[in-house]
Amino acid sequence: MNKVATKQDIKILYRKMKLDLENKLEEKKVEIEKTIEDKLELKKPEIEKTIRIEIEKIRSEFQLKIEKLRAESNERMNQMENQIRLEIEKLRSEINERIEKLRAESNERINQMENQIRLEIEKKELKVMRG
Repeated sequence: MNKVATKQDIKILYRKMKLDLENKLEEKKVEIEKTIEDKLELKKPEIEKTIRIEIEKIRSEFQLKIEKLRAESNERMNQMENQIRLEIEKLRSEINERIEKLRAESNERINQMENQIRLEIEKKELKVMRG
């Protein structure tokens, strides 16, 4: 029997070779994916550590910013409180000056009235003595 490959035999052989190559390719793909997964699994703790470090850096930066804002806010509050105290002292001083001025004016008026009343009394006493 003559072993000459027919067209049909060639097609079958081609399909078999193609199927074998596809299977080997799929096996290689699965092997590569497994290798990548293994490498990623090995890197996972390192990646998590790096993420934790970065998160801590960001947290520290925010903490510093928050502390800075608090300090600035406290400084502004202290400045405002001091300004309010100064204004209160200024107003107290002005009020005390006005009170002293009013007392002085009131005392002056009282003295003038007392003097006027004395004069009136003296005039009446003189009239009574003369009359």
